[in-house]
Formats: sequence, C-alpha cells, structure tokens
Amino acid sequence: GCSSAKLVGGGGRYEAGGGPLAYVAGGAPAVVGCLWDITDGDVDRFALEFFDLIGLREESKKKKGGGKQDKKGGSDLGAALGPARAACKLRYLTGAAPVVYGF
Repeated sequence: GCSSAKLVGGGGRYEAGGGPLAYVAGGAPAVVGCLWDITDGDVDRFALEFFDLIGLREESKKKKGGGKQDKKGGSDLGAALGPARAACKLRYLTGAAPVVYGF
C-alpha cells in the first residue's frame, strides 16, 4: 500500500514515468500496484482475495481448482482485480487504488 504504481508526470510536456513502466519496458508481462497509500489491513485483504482469484495460493487452488486462465495460459489479472477490490473495507477509497499495468 505504498503508492507503488504511481506515475510521476512530466509537467504536461513529457510522458509520465515511474517504476511500473520501467518493469514493463524491461520485459515484465504485468505489474500490480497501488496508485496511492492504503492501509495495511486493506491491502492484505485485497492481496489474499486477488491471489485466491488468480489461483496463486495453494489452499485456494485446492478449493477452487486453480485460477482463471487467459488465452495464453496465464492468469487473468485484469478480471481478478475488480472482485478483489470488494474485499477491502473501504472499497471505494482503498479498493480503487490497486491497478494493473501491462498485458
């Protein structure tokens, strides 16, 4: 919950930049992060639900049979983002902070 996906602007003359775009430019298929600071408890709830939805946690794989796969065989991060936001207590404030760059 530390503004890890926040991009810094170029003052209107240049393209925005930041860590997430550097990872994508470096070859990462996707980056998940928060646009602003959110509470630890809410980011934990979001992360656990997000990991369950994409089938990343072993216990969720046993219960749900794995994560939803996209056409390339990877987990569909964008589709899991919306439902995972609902796990936050302040879903319209802290739930709106997580975003996915890439894909």
